[in-house]
Amino acid sequence: MIDQILFDKVIEVLNKYDFEGLIKCGCPKDEYSPEAKYIINLLDKNKTYKELSDEIKLFWGQMFNPESDHNFDLLAKDLLILL
Repeated sequence: MIDQILFDKVIEVLNKYDFEGLIKCGCPKDEYSPEAKYIINLLDKNKTYKELSDEIKLFWGQMFNPESDHNFDLLAKDLLILL
């Protein structure tokens, strides 16, 4: 079961970054829910920010664009602060 408070915080961070511009285009605030659930599972594994960044980048590439050049390191650092 996913911790709702952590889930909401992860969604908030993903929406802030909005790498794909989905929130800006008017998609629902929970548009990044699948990504948030995946990230929460990664956060539970006590990864370093670099390991977290690399795994998010790989997953993001499968979900969206494998050639994306988003700042996953900064995203990972912001996500680790939530713990």
